[in-house]
Amino acid sequence: MAGPTGDWNEEYIGAHPGGYLHQTAEVLHAHDRALFVRTCCVITVEAVLWKSGVDCARWTAHDAPADTCMVEFDGGEHVVLIHEGCLYQSYYRKAEVRYRTVTPELLASLGDAAAAWRCIVGDLNPEYVPHRIEFFW
Repeated sequence: MAGPTGDWNEEYIGAHPGGYLHQTAEVLHAHDRALFVRTCCVITVEAVLWKSGVDCARWTAHDAPADTCMVEFDGGEHVVLIHEGCLYQSYYRKAEVRYRTVTPELLASLGDAAAAWRCIVGDLNPEYVPHRIEFFW
């Protein structure tokens, strides 16, 4: 799969009007709903999974396709999705949906939270140093 954009996030939120992310967008982020929806990393992960045929309302890590892994930093500070050889992410207030091919360097960095953050997030938030990285397969 290739080519996700912030429009996928908007489409996902629109298709799930009763979901917690829709409610968060409408209530907590009403002052700039579009920015939240188009740059929220959790919405991006769920939108890509949804486009892949995964029902995120009922999803558990065990339901993900075999070539899929969610990577979470510090209990939700940031989440990204590795799916079909690509890494998908957005970063709140700084970047809409981005994707790139998973490289050997990226895979090698996953053993250390700080190294993975530098490799995955890079210039989007270089000053943050995560302490924990978790994987959901």
